[in-house]
Amino acid sequence: MSDVDAKELDRLLQQAFDTASKLYQERGFQRRVGFGKRPALVSVDLANAWTRPGNPFTCDQEKMDNEIIPGMQKLLKAFRAKGLPVVHVTTAYEITDRNAPFTDMGLWHDKIPVDVVNLKDKDLWAIDSRIAPVEGEYTLLKKRASSFHGTELAGILRAMHAWGWRVPFLIAAPLGLVALYIRHQLDESPLFRRVMEQPSAPHTPLMETLRQQWRPMLRLGAYISLTALSFYIFSTYMTTFLRSVVQMNPAQVLLSNVLALSLAAVMAPVLGRVCDRIGRRRTMIASALLLGLLAVPAYLLASNGTLGSALTAQLMLAVGAVTANVVTAVLLCETFPTVVRYTASAVTYNVAYAVFGGTAPFIATWLIAATGDRLAPAYYITAIAVMALIVAFITPETAGRRFRAGGGGAIGGRTDDRLADPGRAAA
Repeated sequence: MSDVDAKELDRLLQQAFDTASKLYQERGFQRRVGFGKRPALVSVDLANAWTRPGNPFTCDQEKMDNEIIPGMQKLLKAFRAKGLPVVHVTTAYEITDRNAPFTDMGLWHDKIPVDVVNLKDKDLWAIDSRIAPVEGEYTLLKKRASSFHGTELAGILRAMHAWGWRVPFLIAAPLGLVALYIRHQLDESPLFRRVMEQPSAPHTPLMETLRQQWRPMLRLGAYISLTALSFYIFSTYMTTFLRSVVQMNPAQVLLSNVLALSLAAVMAPVLGRVCDRIGRRRTMIASALLLGLLAVPAYLLASNGTLGSALTAQLMLAVGAVTANVVTAVLLCETFPTVVRYTASAVTYNVAYAVFGGTAPFIATWLIAATGDRLAPAYYITAIAVMALIVAFITPETAGRRFRAGGGGAIGGRTDDRLADPGRAAA
């Protein structure tokens, strides 16, 4: 290529770049976002594959050894001395075969047709030992040119400088001490004291509890599955749904959730009073009907993506979820006799919450991904509500029933006469 042709090629390339730059600027790109409140150092691709000789991406070795590495060492020394955040970012891929159907390289191999760094070649993607990370510094693995694309870098930088998220934990510490004090000041129930005052206080092993109480445990556990699922869908997953699926503004999502949770807290004592008046069985039926009938309309309403629709949808779920929660707390006390109450209620409650509550966000997300239907979590709630409704119809009423010391046999089913009056039990 002659000098004239080279100059003409440079002119044409510069003209194309200028045109593209102008287009990007008109559409809002190439703008500065300003400076944050605290500095952070992000070291990008200063791994052995780039900094050491003889590797696929080796750069100008003289410049690397005499300028880049010493310059980074000075920056690291200054940031570490001040205790400022440092993040190291490197690049590697799990599947480097460009013809593999599930390669994580994307089109990168087509853009830069040289050997890429495989995740197995740790010596290549490891940060250069001359600027190696120290304790307290992050190392992130990226797969694209940008260190922010597909990584948690943005979240890490925000978390490093944010402080508001620590406030609830600081408040919770003294609240835990207050709760401990209150618990130590509470008396055990008269029946429990009577049982423990026996010459040989009874102790029922877990297997014996399961053998004696498996039917009420299974029945109550089936109902608590709705309690757990509705609580986590309402309080936890709904924010994810509104943000990721509906694409609502994050500030509006959080505002709607805070308002819904606050109103749910107000509902709890009111619905608890209703539960005492109408009985446990009717409350169970009501909660199952509310969640079964309102889940789909709630998700349809939430899909509108406005603050009002999001808040209303969450309140529709909250009514059923809170109703289920208030009756569950009482059922755990009233269903099992005193001698096995701690064991039976703990196993029933925690297994149901682990299986249905702990997995709720994951299953809801998976259902949407698998079916392509954003209403799939609502169908899931409805199905569990149908099961809980069936259980509610076959569950005996416990409101006003005398508390039992034992389930028959060794303890003989003695009662606490102070709890025998239905009116007093409901008060």
